[in-house]
Amino acid sequence: MNNKQIAATTITASLMAATLLISGVIGAQEQTVPGSGFAAIPGLVGGQDVTGPYEVVENWPKPLSESLPGHEGWTYSVTMDVFAESPDRVFLVQNGELPLIEERPDPIWLPELGRGMQYPNFRLPLRQAGGSIPNGDKLEDEGVGRPGIDWRYEHCVLVVDAGGNIVEEWSQWDHLWYRPHDIEISPYDPEKHVWIVDADGHFVAKFTNDGSEL
Repeated sequence: MNNKQIAATTITASLMAATLLISGVIGAQEQTVPGSGFAAIPGLVGGQDVTGPYEVVENWPKPLSESLPGHEGWTYSVTMDVFAESPDRVFLVQNGELPLIEERPDPIWLPELGRGMQYPNFRLPLRQAGGSIPNGDKLEDEGVGRPGIDWRYEHCVLVVDAGGNIVEEWSQWDHLWYRPHDIEISPYDPEKHVWIVDADGHFVAKFTNDGSEL
């Protein structure tokens, strides 16, 4: 086999390999659900696509005001953890509530903070929800904002159904929390106790499944 034949064979093999690779990628992408996220590598969660192959369910959970009386103008804060006991009973642990901002304000310059400082930055979320509310042991400290105006430290543990409605509120336990961080139910527990870890309080609380007893 001369050099020309070797080169032709090499090019042909390379083209065949590239064709097979592209066909495999396209085939994997075609198997995804229409409207779902696209990942650079099929099946990869995250990466440049924030939701990976998952599809965001709009308006889930529903606004607080649709489930809780007197919550017009208020919304969820930072969600610390989520645990789905079933598709129709999903636990949410959050660090209180924040005022609802309907429209993003125009950016303003803040020279008193430093050169080149502007808020809000168009590429970033409007606010850092976790830093907008003090921990449960700091609620009466100075410089933490105005309770009932800048934040509400309540409804830290909620249960939401598949439709996004709040079906349970464990607000009777709000006084316990410094910063509830994790919520779990052991698959080996026949009574399905609910365990909540408080990161800053350094304790674990064990509740009956309905939240009536600690």
